[in-house]
Amino acid sequence: KHNALKDLRSQRRKKALEISHQWYQYKRQADDLLKCLDDIEKKLASLPEPRDERKIKEIDRELQKKKEELNA
Repeated sequence: KHNALKDLRSQRRKKALEISHQWYQYKRQADDLLKCLDDIEKKLASLPEPRDERKIKEIDRELQKKKEELNA
């Protein structure tokens, strides 16, 4: 029974090592996305009233670019 538990632990560790690279890549992408969204939110908040349509379109293009990067 003890050997069976050791084998299970070994298998779990092996699976964790196999997916760890993917998890770190996902985590890095999620962090990048949150930073990008924070930056866009700050840019929108700093726009003077009335909103400059050109700047809003520029921010929208930036958001679309990030969206395309994530979908690739």
